Amino acid sequence: MTSPGLQALQLEAYSAVCRAFYAQESLQWEQEDVLTKLREFWNISNQTHSSITQEMRSDPDVVAVKNGGMPRLARTKTGLAAAAPAPSLGAAPSLQQTASMRRAPSRPAVGAGVSGGGIARAPSGIGRSRSTRGNGGYGGGADPNDYVGRRVWRLWPSENPPWVEGFVQGWDPDTGMYTVVYDPNTRESTEEQFAFSQSTEGPEYVMGEYVDMTAVHGSRRQHDKPWVSPEAYNAPPPAGLLAALAPPPSKKRKSVSGVPVPADAPFELTYLNARLPVAQEDELQQMLSVLERKERIVEAEINILEYQEANREDIEKRAALEKRFQELCDREAALMAEIATLRKEVEAMQAAAALQQPAFGRGLRPVGRPQQVSILRAARLAAVRRSARAARVQQRAVASTEALERCFPYEKQMDGMQSALAGLPAAGVYLLGAALAAGLGGAGFVGAQSLAPEGVKQAAKIGAAVVGAGIGAFLTKQLAAKRQSAAIIELSNLLVSLGNPTQLTRDMVAGVEAKYGCSLVATCPEEVKAIYGTFVEAAIPAGDAPLTGREPELITAFKAALGLTDVDAAPVHIDVGRRILRGRMEAGSRGEDIEARKTFQKLIYVSNLVFGDRQAAFLLPWGRVFGLNDAQVYVAKRDGAKNIFKQYLDSQGGELRSDKAFLVALKAAQQGARLADDEASSLVKEAARARVEGLLDAAVKCIRQRSRVRDYTEAMDALTTAIDFNRGLAALAADEEVIAGVGPTSILGGEWEKAEGRNKDVRELFRVYLEERLLRDGAFTDALEADAAELKTLMGLGNKEAAEMEADVKQAAYKRLLREEVTSGRLEAAASKAEVLGDLVERVRFDDEAAKAFHESLYRQKLASLLEKKKLSEEDDAELRKMQVMLCIPDADRDKMHGELCGQIFKDAVNEALGAGIDAFGFEDRRRVQQAFIDLRMERPAARAVLDDVARKYFLQFITQSRNTRNRLDAAKELKKLVFFSNICVAPLLDDLKTEEEKQAEIKAAEEQKQMMEMIRKAQEEQKKKAEAEAAGEAAPAAAEAGSSDTAAAEAEVKEILAEATAAAAKEEEAEKSEASSSSIKSLEKAETAAAARAGGERVGESGPVMKSQKDVTLAKDLDIRDRTDIYRNFLLYCMTGDVVQGPMGVTMVTERDEGEFARLSQLGDVLGLTQMDVYQVHTGMAEQAFKQQVQSVMGDGNLTPDRAAALEKMREQMGLPKENADKIIRGFTNQKAIASMQSLKAQGRLSLDKVLDLKEQGVDVASLLGDDVRQQLYRAEVVERLSDGTGNFSAERMLQELPEQLGLDAGKAQKVVTELAKDKKHTTLVQAVACLRQKKVGDTAKQLNNLLSCETAVPSGKAQEWKEKDEIADLFSAYVSKEAAREKQDAVQRILGLADAEAEGLRRIVQEGGWKLAAEEQQETAFF
Repeated sequence: MTSPGLQALQLEAYSAVCRAFYAQESLQWEQEDVLTKLREFWNISNQTHSSITQEMRSDPDVVAVKNGGMPRLARTKTGLAAAAPAPSLGAAPSLQQTASMRRAPSRPAVGAGVSGGGIARAPSGIGRSRSTRGNGGYGGGADPNDYVGRRVWRLWPSENPPWVEGFVQGWDPDTGMYTVVYDPNTRESTEEQFAFSQSTEGPEYVMGEYVDMTAVHGSRRQHDKPWVSPEAYNAPPPAGLLAALAPPPSKKRKSVSGVPVPADAPFELTYLNARLPVAQEDELQQMLSVLERKERIVEAEINILEYQEANREDIEKRAALEKRFQELCDREAALMAEIATLRKEVEAMQAAAALQQPAFGRGLRPVGRPQQVSILRAARLAAVRRSARAARVQQRAVASTEALERCFPYEKQMDGMQSALAGLPAAGVYLLGAALAAGLGGAGFVGAQSLAPEGVKQAAKIGAAVVGAGIGAFLTKQLAAKRQSAAIIELSNLLVSLGNPTQLTRDMVAGVEAKYGCSLVATCPEEVKAIYGTFVEAAIPAGDAPLTGREPELITAFKAALGLTDVDAAPVHIDVGRRILRGRMEAGSRGEDIEARKTFQKLIYVSNLVFGDRQAAFLLPWGRVFGLNDAQVYVAKRDGAKNIFKQYLDSQGGELRSDKAFLVALKAAQQGARLADDEASSLVKEAARARVEGLLDAAVKCIRQRSRVRDYTEAMDALTTAIDFNRGLAALAADEEVIAGVGPTSILGGEWEKAEGRNKDVRELFRVYLEERLLRDGAFTDALEADAAELKTLMGLGNKEAAEMEADVKQAAYKRLLREEVTSGRLEAAASKAEVLGDLVERVRFDDEAAKAFHESLYRQKLASLLEKKKLSEEDDAELRKMQVMLCIPDADRDKMHGELCGQIFKDAVNEALGAGIDAFGFEDRRRVQQAFIDLRMERPAARAVLDDVARKYFLQFITQSRNTRNRLDAAKELKKLVFFSNICVAPLLDDLKTEEEKQAEIKAAEEQKQMMEMIRKAQEEQKKKAEAEAAGEAAPAAAEAGSSDTAAAEAEVKEILAEATAAAAKEEEAEKSEASSSSIKSLEKAETAAAARAGGERVGESGPVMKSQKDVTLAKDLDIRDRTDIYRNFLLYCMTGDVVQGPMGVTMVTERDEGEFARLSQLGDVLGLTQMDVYQVHTGMAEQAFKQQVQSVMGDGNLTPDRAAALEKMREQMGLPKENADKIIRGFTNQKAIASMQSLKAQGRLSLDKVLDLKEQGVDVASLLGDDVRQQLYRAEVVERLSDGTGNFSAERMLQELPEQLGLDAGKAQKVVTELAKDKKHTTLVQAVACLRQKKVGDTAKQLNNLLSCETAVPSGKAQEWKEKDEIADLFSAYVSKEAAREKQDAVQRILGLADAEAEGLRRIVQEGGWKLAAEEQQETAFF
């Protein structure tokens, strides 16, 4: 028994599981199953479960979770409110008391010989109670004796059937327990102590009417829960029943005052002062019970108050915390907004700083970066952060565009000379230089003339003039260079004046170059590259800012406007990359580092578009300069192309469309972004799936809306759009003009499909679509079927799953249409109901078999409702007939349903009747079964089938009891009980279920069988007389001739009788039964004679009922033929051996069985379902076994002498064993002796093939006695012997076919053995023949040549044997001719030796003429010796 402490823990755990389950919106079937299993495992009653579920409705944790809140994080352990759910007011007993935590005891086994077996159960009590007294042992009503004398049905799950009938015998006032008796008035009677107050009526027991237990024998069992009518329950008890079952007087002291105890406490003080001094024990106990009940009520009220008080504090604290939490969330949202504003200002400052310093990554660090927030706040601010991020990306995109427009914000100032020179034309500068050179040369000339000596004055003047001119030329060049340096400044100022550098054109730059008369790329390449680098760096969006797709075009145009070649511009891109990565290394946070990396990836992608794949491969060495591998460069290009492609898709509405023009344009965008086909295909499929998921989301949202009016319009529109979209993609899948990846999509593999509960949503959407379309179209059309298939593929539903939902929807629609036809009366008024139903089935395309099953379910429900009163009236039958006609249910199906439902009720009646047993079964039981048959209006075959099912179970009980009995005599008696039960109980019920025609037919068949048996007996006698007459005719031929006319007449009569008997047997039984019936086994004759004598019935005792055997209910389906024949054989042994009786003086006597036992034997064969051939085989087997023992004793040595044969023949005739069976036994015994002899020879190593073949001819299975290796060894030895016997008479047919078959060898293996041996012996045999020839042994030479001939016959080769000495070949042939006269053998040897015909003929002539010397020498030696 479970301890109270463990019970309390189990109850608390169960309450916690219930709290977790009921906190959800609805309880699922799986959760219900979990709770049911927990209740069974912990023995929690239904009443306790109901109390717990009531508390769940007011549990604050459950309410808080349902409303989206959180439960209390911890439970306080002080007070009762923290230990258990809040108790209900007035709950007596409490939850712990009602949960008795008992495990249902197993019912004692029948015949266990024990009394009791019940488990005394006491309630666990509660924490505040001071008393350990139980609540009482009776249930319902104030009088505890109200249950005494009643029938009670107890549920024993371990029994089969589980509901067992018991009888309440008494009530013990001291213990409060009832005594329930099972199987009363039998040897298997048992008792149980049971308290009804601690069990639930209905699931555990059903109380019935008053019953006189003295008239009941045994208890009934049944599978279904019993039903007791109110009239039977309220009927008064039989006279004298309660007096006979009155409980014994209590051993406790009784009060005699007669003053009643008040029903409620507290008691008045005057009552206590008056009663306490004089009250006896029983009155004090009543007062104590009232006080304890009041204590429980007060305790429950206190628990409620404490629970509410504790919850009130928790609720107030929770409300305060939630308010504070909301304030913090609002404040955090405001801080995030401020941070976003600060970020925008900081980015503006960074852009301004970038205008002054092109280097990347030297801007200010962002301030106000928020710290990591908790999970709860993250959940609340997820939407705020997503929107802030989107806004930040958009701001960066705008800032990137603004930065590009303001990448040249300030003009550069020229110095005075640059300004002056810039104002002059290019020719003016050179004129000014020429004038300056001329002036300086003239000044030098004049100065030299005035200052130089006279001797060198002329040279000095010339030199001074040249120097002055040179200085003037140098100054002129410097002026030109100074003027050209102003060109780049003017270009920069031009970019500033344009405002947007993308407006710069080549003509503008050419104008500047023409103005200053120089090429900017040639004169100041570094300054031009710097301007280009600034533009490139400004054109690449920084961080998360997306590419617009125009960056390559703008950079290419600006490069062309500056006049830079690809070779000059490529290093600029590398330098821009260095600045970006330098800024990444100088980044102060991980976020800035990630932004720099993203910017660098965009640079790689844009540069690749600017220069093209081929030139970028060698002009932009990203891997060599920055240490990148090919995969990193590929990822940068791929991500950039994907971003450009996504931006184009977003610019077109953000959703993929299924029209061709859109998809063709999308392909052009892919090619422009240089996105690979596989990546584009992946993005297209993802976009297609995303659109479908969005449509499904909208549909799910629509069907989840709760409204009074069911409106699924939005869901249907979304699903229809999804179907059309998917169908359009499928139509364009093979079009080469559209982008790659276009094709039908599915939600399988997407994130939407992986979300929790999606399977349920998808199934619900599919079901709703089918229902709404079917309701709208009015029929299941081809279009609906095609759309459903498309939707099934789209949702990724399996064929079986979709088919089941489709079948459910069709069934619901068919049910609705059928209801309309029935309620409107159109179906009833229709001339052809089948046609109307067929139209309905065709409209919804409902499966014919499913419609048939649905009709049967409707009919079954109607029949079950009418059978609640356990009978069918004429009105009910008419109503069912009408429903059968309307639903077109065949009679066979109707009978089957009636057999199942009505059969269960009829089965209970039959079970009750047969449960009375052999001793109590009577006419009243027959009448009740017959009345149930009439009330239920069952068909006779169905009723007989029910009777057959129930009776066979009782038969099996007898069989089981017989098998479990070790004593053979007791086991045979159990089989006799089985026969009596079949004759007394089953046969009358079976006879009542037959019509008069069937009974007359059975009587007629029995008479015919009796006549047939008599005719066969006469025929056997005549045959015996004929055999005796034939035997006597050999000794007295004259007498035979004198009576020839009488014998002929007798033979004619015998033949006529045999013909009639044969015809009757063919009509009644099959051929094998005819053969069994014509046998002459003595035990079988006794059984048949005894059964025939009792064919009309047999009275039990002098005045008992007449019992009659039956053959319809048998155990042929329940037991194997081997088991049935074993049972019959055991009872046959019982009939043949007799009883062993101990006589006086220690004498043991065996009494012979009477004829009645053999009659029981024949009837047992009928109950076991044995055919006449089965019975005949059993009797024959017994006779053969006895005859075999006699043969073993007579033929000890295995020799059959005439005397022994005569003795065995006499024994055979006494046993009635057929002669062929006896001969077989004798032959088998002889074979056993022969086999033993063969085993002995085998052990001695003297086993020969001839001995084995002799045993084979005697019928011995040689293959089963000798192993395969032994038989192969014998065969191999025989082959060697035949190949070496020197005769040359090898028979291929015998050795390759006959002998392997006789030895049970495989013919292929035999052929392999012969081939192997013959090939090995061919050459060696020829060598041996030559050796004999050289030794002048002509006879041995001929024998060896015969062996060679045998080898050739076994394995023909078709070619001659090779030998070097041709003379020896001729001598071999001569020797063979001299010894072998057969010409065909000579010719064969000639072919083997390879001799020509002429040569062979000459050798023959020489031998015949005596000219062969070796033969003559041999003759001389023979004559000499």
